[in-house]
Amino acid sequence: MAIGRLLLDIGNTRIKWAITGGDVPVPGEPIPTHPHSLDALLTSAWRTLDRPGQVWMACVAGSGVAVAVESWLRQQWDCPLYHARTTPEALGVVNAYTEPARLGVDRWLSLIAARRLCLQPVCVAGCGTALTLDTLDGLGRHQGGIISPGLRLMHQTLTRGAEQLRHIPQPADMTVPLMPLEGCLATNTQEAMMAGCVEACLGLIERVYTRFARCHDGNGEGSRLILTGGDAGLLARHLTLPCQVEPDLVLKGLHWLAESVADSC
Repeated sequence: MAIGRLLLDIGNTRIKWAITGGDVPVPGEPIPTHPHSLDALLTSAWRTLDRPGQVWMACVAGSGVAVAVESWLRQQWDCPLYHARTTPEALGVVNAYTEPARLGVDRWLSLIAARRLCLQPVCVAGCGTALTLDTLDGLGRHQGGIISPGLRLMHQTLTRGAEQLRHIPQPADMTVPLMPLEGCLATNTQEAMMAGCVEACLGLIERVYTRFARCHDGNGEGSRLILTGGDAGLLARHLTLPCQVEPDLVLKGLHWLAESVADSC
């Protein structure tokens, strides 16, 4: 398949990717970041793709994963490769960090994409290995953010840090039905742990968004809440707030950043 650009969002557990050839990037099936089989996984995922005109990469995983991906790209395609970087300002978004480059590039790209999707004040929740929350005011000014363990990391912390919970396995997914807070709670340890992790994430999202919306418009009617990342769909189903799920927000931000660079050349 002929493509103009390959976009890579390299996270701690998965490589999300998309191809471009038009106005909207088309995502492919995410690739697990297994270090011992990554080369084979990349070959399997991209074996039908033609050589892209360029590759844009945003990486928050360890350097070993990035090096392995770059090595594969050089051997198979040897095409121009660009690394997305966090900057003090881009595409109408102003970075609030005192050291702008220290804001994770995935969070930065999510904010760029959120600004393109709406001009209202917006809170972006990144629901991946970490749970991150960042906000923009109506002028695109970043208001700062919060980082917390995500669902699976929170569960792993429980099993590693509490002796009596070490034997409790982490489920393949965390989609066990949750009971309403006003009703009965879990009646076994595994469900209690899963429900506790989910409720902790929900509580943080709702608290941050509610406080943010109150500061910017009094009642929250003019503000937006966007969830992205692998656990966005699960958390969105249990939120008591209206929200928009954008699972590929980082890739969209990467696409628009690459387009802006191409337009300036």
